[in-house]
Amino acid sequence: MRRLGIRNSLWLGFGVMLAVMAIGATTVLLGVAQVSESVDAVLLQRLPSTMDTLRVARAAEALSGTGAALALVSNDTESRAAFARVDRDLAALREAFSGVKGQEADARELLSLTGELTANLERLRELVTRRIRLVEQQAAVRAWLLVNLQAFQQELAHRARIIQADSGVIQLLLAGSDPPFERIARIAGDMSRLVPAARFYGEIEAIHGRLSSAGQEPNLRSLQTAGEVVRAMLELARSTYAALVEDIARPLEGPFDDLQDLALSDDGLLALHERELRAREQTQAVILENQRITERIDAATAEMVRQGLAGIDAAAGRAAGDLRGSIDNTVIVTIVGFVVILALSLYVNRSLVRRLSWLSRAMQELASGRLDARLPPEGGDELGRLGNALQQFRATAVQADRREAALRSSKSRAARAVVELEQRTRELELANDKLAALSVQDALTGLYNRRRFDEALESEWGRAGHARQPVALLMIDVDHFKRFNDHYGHQAGDRCLREIADVIQDCCRRAGDLPARYGGEEFCVISPYQNETRARELAQSICGAVAEMAIPHEGSGFGFVTVSIGVSALQPVDDQGARDLLRAADEALYEAKAAGRNRVVVARTSETATGGQGDAA
Repeated sequence: MRRLGIRNSLWLGFGVMLAVMAIGATTVLLGVAQVSESVDAVLLQRLPSTMDTLRVARAAEALSGTGAALALVSNDTESRAAFARVDRDLAALREAFSGVKGQEADARELLSLTGELTANLERLRELVTRRIRLVEQQAAVRAWLLVNLQAFQQELAHRARIIQADSGVIQLLLAGSDPPFERIARIAGDMSRLVPAARFYGEIEAIHGRLSSAGQEPNLRSLQTAGEVVRAMLELARSTYAALVEDIARPLEGPFDDLQDLALSDDGLLALHERELRAREQTQAVILENQRITERIDAATAEMVRQGLAGIDAAAGRAAGDLRGSIDNTVIVTIVGFVVILALSLYVNRSLVRRLSWLSRAMQELASGRLDARLPPEGGDELGRLGNALQQFRATAVQADRREAALRSSKSRAARAVVELEQRTRELELANDKLAALSVQDALTGLYNRRRFDEALESEWGRAGHARQPVALLMIDVDHFKRFNDHYGHQAGDRCLREIADVIQDCCRRAGDLPARYGGEEFCVISPYQNETRARELAQSICGAVAEMAIPHEGSGFGFVTVSIGVSALQPVDDQGARDLLRAADEALYEAKAAGRNRVVVARTSETATGGQGDAA
């Protein structure tokens, strides 16, 4: 065999293996043909009809679940998506049902039940569409309710404020040593005309609030109760309206009639919500009916599946007998093939594997740098020629190894130079970073300095103008700080400023807030996209937190260190600049200090701006 050479020897061995494999494949094919005849009855007859029945059941169950999802849609977009899913599930049910139509006797009940299910789904479509229309109509009525409330506010809100102002004037006049009773009587007479208007305004606001909550009632019983409450409140409002003087009642006649229509008419909020709730109840009833139909479909398909499985079991028994005979023949052929493969493996191991292992080991040793490794002998066959090539490779590798040693020495020197250059580059970058931080940071408090504050104020003002959003600014001043420095010393003063800066930094939790030291004992906080209410809350938290530290201060009337804060919030317009925001905050700070310090005052920068006192320490 060795005289044949490695290639010819392998071709001969593989030819014998192919012959054995051909015999084995022929035996297996004959066995499979026998088994196939027995399995055809299962795969082509019983199993398809059973699977079609199961598909009908699954499609009906999926269709019922899709129909149940219709009860949750709340707008046209969701309804279109839900209706599309229903159409797809209906198409899947019809496709699945086409497979069982050949079994007319068994499928007749399924056909009737799926027809009922389809009809119920069409009814669900109508109910969902009607409910969405009702929800849209209620949204429109709520929008008109808001317009109606604004009409009342336009006519009555300022009268209520007049009553409050006149009451304050009367109290001030009575508190004097010589009260002007004639003037007090005249003011009280004017107030008496406006008192019914204030009461009527309060009743209107209560009606709007109760009507809005009635539109969210979850069931008809609670909606009926809410409707009775609204009617009673309207009746009370009618009585109050009748008591209004003519010049006040005349402009309110139209809005009051509109309010009654929006509440009690057939197209009012209560009636629309009642029809929506009834549509929801009808939807739930149809969904329950679909669930009962689905249960009946499951029962019918279960019986059909049971009959199909019984037929499959009988056909499978016949196929099992044929399969056992085929397995016996396959085992015999496999044993013969194993013997042939074992003989070929022994030859390959003796003639090829040992020599290849020696050759592989020698190549690995050469690759790892062991150039003195023992090499396999040369020869005339393929492996012998590989041994000859390996000898030549070792000679070449010895020469390359010498050249590589010289190259490694050169690379080592270059690598050291690169490392030193990278280290100097990193040191330069760190120095630049520290220099950039010091240019915008206050050295004492660690907050941003005045330069960074000025840049950020202009930048945030311009950004807020583009976004049409307000910018809030807090100006913070430490109360009686000169006295503190004179009494405790400048080192204690610096420590006090650092602690207050830490409090301001802790309170500014929003990512966009920028606290800075404005100068001396003054600090500022820029809070973009922040309205007056949120800016006041931030200022009060800072004022209260500084007071809670309770830093002793004998020169203060409070006995400890406090701060006064002026707050302004403006939405940029064409005729204003960032300096207007700064000026408003500074004026509010002046008011806070004039009012006794340790408080927050909000600048009156718009019609809705008000000042407020912070929490006392």
